[in-house]
Amino acid sequence: MHFIKSLSAATALYALGYALPTESPSLSGRDVPCDPISKYTTNYFLDHHIYTPPATTCLFYTFGLSATAQRFAHGGGSDMTTIWDIWPCELYNGDDNSGNPLRCIFKDNTMRLTYFENMSRAMAMLCKTFATVMTDDPKNIPQPGIWGRIEEPTLKLTGNPGGQVDTIIAVNTKGDDVQDVWVRPGTKRKTMSIRSTSSENENKALFKRQPNECYNPDQLQKWFGDVEW
Repeated sequence: MHFIKSLSAATALYALGYALPTESPSLSGRDVPCDPISKYTTNYFLDHHIYTPPATTCLFYTFGLSATAQRFAHGGGSDMTTIWDIWPCELYNGDDNSGNPLRCIFKDNTMRLTYFENMSRAMAMLCKTFATVMTDDPKNIPQPGIWGRIEEPTLKLTGNPGGQVDTIIAVNTKGDDVQDVWVRPGTKRKTMSIRSTSSENENKALFKRQPNECYNPDQLQKWFGDVEW
C-alpha cells in the first residue's frame, strides 16, 4: 500500500443556510428532548468540527464500507482521515435511548440521511489537495449515494474553507487497485504527501483522537452501515 503516502484530501460544496452557534448534544445519560434535524446544517458541522484533515489525508467510501475504511485509514502505517475522526464523539452516538438527543434523527431514515449528507458535505469542504474514495471496484464507482451526489461534487468546487482539491483517486478495499477519478483542469495530478502544519489547524484542536476512541468501527457499522454512502 505504498500509494497511501501520496494520498491527499480536498474540499467542496457550499452549505445551505446558517446554523446559530449551539452546544453539541450531550452524553449525560439524563432524559433530553430530541433535537430537530434543522439544527444540523452543513454550517453547523463546519462550526463544530474539532479536527481539520491534514492535506492529502481525506478518505471517503461508498456503501457498506464504513468499518473497512476506518481500519484502512488507521492501519498499515497510514494516517488518513475519515468522517468519524472530525467531530465530537456525541455527534456519532447511535444509541436509541432517552438521553441521546439524536435518537429521533437516527431512527428516521430521511432525517438520518440528511444528517450525514450535511456532515459529509462539511468534511469535503475541509479537505485539501488530494482526496481518496474507497470502493469495491475503483473502475466502476457507485454514484447514487452520498459520494456521487454530495462528496465528489463538493470536492470539485473552488473556494471551500479547507482549501482546494486538485486530484481524486479511488482505491479498493485491499489497497492494491488504485485508479484516477479526476484531476482539476489546468493542474497536474498530485502525488506527493503534504503534511499538516500548525497554521492549517490554528483555531482547531491539533489533537487527533486515537482510532476507536469514540466508538469502534464495528459499532458504527452496526448503527450506520446501511446509510446510502
